[in-house]
Amino acid sequence: MEEQRLRREFINIYFTTIKHIETEISKPLTQFRLSFEQYQILNDLATHEVATLTDIVAKRQVTKPASCGCCAT
Repeated sequence: MEEQRLRREFINIYFTTIKHIETEISKPLTQFRLSFEQYQILNDLATHEVATLTDIVAKRQVTKPASCGCCAT
């Protein structure tokens, strides 16, 4: 019984946390009309995790044309 109670509590906390994170992430996505992938690429550029188109392609496993579409938004 204790295990079932703990599992239910864990699931509740987990999904509450996920919902909160989704709400926070969706604010800039909605405001700037970005996909989540576009947001990730722009964040990588802003934090200097990537510097070139080749870096973006390697890190995000996208094609070069797809990664360029991010900057056209």
